[in-house]
Amino acid sequence: MVGFVLLIILSSAGLLPFGKTADQLVNDAATNLTSANVVKVDASFTQVGTRYSMSWQVSRSGALVGTVSFKGSKDDLLSVGGKFWIRTDKAFWDNLGRTDALAQKVLPGNWMVLPRGGTVVAPDVPDSASLRQLLPTGRTDLTRGAMQTTGGQQTVKLSNSIGDLYVTAAEPTRLIRLVYAPNYTDRIGMSGLDATLSYPSSLQVTAPTAFYDPNDPNTLPGRYSVPNGPDGNPAVTRGRCDATGCVYSVKVHNEDGKTGGQATATVKLSKQAGGGDDLGSCTVPIPPIGYNQTETVSCTVTGKAWTNFFNSSTVLHWFREADIHNPIWDD
Repeated sequence: MVGFVLLIILSSAGLLPFGKTADQLVNDAATNLTSANVVKVDASFTQVGTRYSMSWQVSRSGALVGTVSFKGSKDDLLSVGGKFWIRTDKAFWDNLGRTDALAQKVLPGNWMVLPRGGTVVAPDVPDSASLRQLLPTGRTDLTRGAMQTTGGQQTVKLSNSIGDLYVTAAEPTRLIRLVYAPNYTDRIGMSGLDATLSYPSSLQVTAPTAFYDPNDPNTLPGRYSVPNGPDGNPAVTRGRCDATGCVYSVKVHNEDGKTGGQATATVKLSKQAGGGDDLGSCTVPIPPIGYNQTETVSCTVTGKAWTNFFNSSTVLHWFREADIHNPIWDD
């Protein structure tokens, strides 16, 4: 929305180098804005009580790179080839009240692809294909101020009740800065806008090679669990047990993709119900398993505690527990 609002204001305010009326200058600045190969915008504003700071570059083809900061969060935006990605930080998800592991541990710091038509909780960046239709037409009430220097360029200041516009004094007429009046709020609830514009000659955007898609589990880090067996209990099977050790096999099921750190399965033995490893434990690495696939891993509990327990009686009762550690999801 920021880009859209900028263009609305720019063109609804007329800018005039020498010999041109305010309306002519607004139209020229608007035309040159929408026809530019690349537009770069640095803007800050308030919307719905939140202060935003945004910086982005967008090309006529729709390629885009940018950053947006709000409520302690700073996030990167990228678009190329009709796809859109965002790289968030933890504060982004905290602001949304998301406490799940995906939002808190997996997505922060990584690129995430957005579905077509998807949105993020931040003002939209400009869609270059829509800029022209957002430009107002007709007469304006802008008045021309003195010549001045803005961002190292000679500009003409144009003002009305909405705010101030600064356009280049030299051809081609370019919008350089837009500042809302202190008490002005536009029709989408934006106030306190201060935006500067420049016009780079080109923009190169490269799509991320590694990214997560929350709608495609195959792209997410592996997340393993122990499914229940036919008896309704976790699928953990005891093998050979003697004084040297006790073998256990654990079925592990992957709910997501193959990427991520090394997941492990741990079997704990205890004389007490409810967990513990007073009789010993063993841990086995889980090999990469495909999405929605199940495999079996095994390990052997050994050690003095187990040996003493096994030799203590001819009738033995103990409890076992299997835990899975998924490093990205759990840490």
